[in-house]
Amino acid sequence: MNSETKQAEPTIEETGTLIARVKAGYKPTEQELAAHSGNLKRFVARSRGINENQVDGYLRNRNKARRILRNQPKRNKDCICGSGLQYRKCCGRFSR
Repeated sequence: MNSETKQAEPTIEETGTLIARVKAGYKPTEQELAAHSGNLKRFVARSRGINENQVDGYLRNRNKARRILRNQPKRNKDCICGSGLQYRKCCGRFSR
């Protein structure tokens, strides 16, 4: 047997806890990021209610919308990300 013990993969709940800590200003180590990398897509999919295959497009659209925020539309106009929602109910709530 190998003397090194293999660490178990963290659960999605533990990944959620790490994400909350990062939002609060915590700087994760490279080992923590590597350990949680497999769960990140699953966590985003579960928290946003989308399929895991749609996570990349969701994040790409969200980042695109954040880049455009300098030219913010009026609050009651359609959102710039193309979701069909009003700006204030979609990307506008992140701009504050």
